[in-house]
Amino acid sequence: EFRVILQTDNIDLNRIQNFLPDYCKVVDSPPYITCDYVPGYPFNGIFAYLTGIAKMNPHNAGMVRLEASSTQVSTVSHILDYNSNDYFATRDVPGQWIKFSFRNYLVSLNGYTIKTHSINGNGHTKSWKVQGSVNGTNWTLIHEMTNTNVLASYGAVYTAQLPAHTPFYKEIIFTQTGTNTMNYHNFRVANIEFFGNLQTNAASIYFQYE
Repeated sequence: EFRVILQTDNIDLNRIQNFLPDYCKVVDSPPYITCDYVPGYPFNGIFAYLTGIAKMNPHNAGMVRLEASSTQVSTVSHILDYNSNDYFATRDVPGQWIKFSFRNYLVSLNGYTIKTHSINGNGHTKSWKVQGSVNGTNWTLIHEMTNTNVLASYGAVYTAQLPAHTPFYKEIIFTQTGTNTMNYHNFRVANIEFFGNLQTNAASIYFQYE
């Protein structure tokens, strides 16, 4: 409608004025949405934001595609169902991974939360790495944990806070780099949440006139 007004021979300035407040807000705002970690709210980040928009699991809404190297328990999309008591697990094979591929978004992380399962006291991951990619081929290390006990208990939650925002990535992958607390390679995860900036293709608005 704004474009039509500007292309009219006799421009109505009063109609243009109606657009200015909202237009200025868009111009002055950063071209992304910020979902930073707030202490005490480990699952109120980027995926919680996307769930609120879609009114459903972001994977089921087609906003982000979750994949795993293999499946033994449940489905990998349950990782984004924060109100579920279910969990996801891969098979007992070395180097198991869980990948998040954003459809129309890019993410710049400054933290993440990972929660282990609440089924029993064993089989929790001890070592993993988080990597980001813009093309699904070349991967950059974001964060790594080795032989840690932060998830070595029933339903444990760990939130990593990075020293700075990463570049914007299209894909994020979590890879288990060792055995779990039962000395198996099953990668067992209840939930994962991301924190940082979310950028969409419509984040910036440009008007072109001839």
